[in-house]
Amino acid sequence: MNIQFRTKRDYQECIEELLANVKPFFSADKSHVDLGKTAALYNDGTIGLEAFARLLWGVVPLWVGGKSEALCPEIQAGIRHGSNPNSNGYWGKLSETHQLLYMEFLLSNVLALLSFYVLFYR
Repeated sequence: MNIQFRTKRDYQECIEELLANVKPFFSADKSHVDLGKTAALYNDGTIGLEAFARLLWGVVPLWVGGKSEALCPEIQAGIRHGSNPNSNGYWGKLSETHQLLYMEFLLSNVLALLSFYVLFYR
């Protein structure tokens, strides 16, 4: 990757390339991303959720700008399975100290800004 970051398109291409490289690391139901062992003090489920949610910081600006549909099916499936208590990929219940509180803010903004992409993308 040799991008100069001079234009908006340069940033878009960088994010799209990064997202394409992450695709193989999604769980089967797309609710988690396994990027390997990390130094995080969380269990593997929370680490996978964290990696999934971090992708949204790059995906959402692309979607809002209408320039990309990068990872639409994966993100849509991930949110559907991760938020479903009957799914194996369920992210779990909130508690005062759970990392999911941080993700809740991010996910609520994604749904507020981009409900069409998340809920209705086919």
